[in-house]
Amino acid sequence: MLQCPLCKNTFRDPEEKEIRRREWIETNSPEWRRVGAELKNQRLMLGVPLRAVADALRLSESTIRKFEAGEPVQRGTLVEVAYRLYINSR
Repeated sequence: MLQCPLCKNTFRDPEEKEIRRREWIETNSPEWRRVGAELKNQRLMLGVPLRAVADALRLSESTIRKFEAGEPVQRGTLVEVAYRLYINSR
């Protein structure tokens, strides 16, 4: 048996875990795309470079790019909150 460290769900095998992960991503992707696009638009309207956001959040530019595109990133909720705080402070 395998246990996910985040959701604490238990899986019989790695294949089942991967299937569940893909389903979870598919379910959440529309919301991630909406949030990423919203924050990217705010950043661009303020004229803030992607590098500035990445530096402020201490993340790579590729992580910010993925987040803005609605792709899953580690600690996505934390990235969203930090990004919003940064943009709102400008």
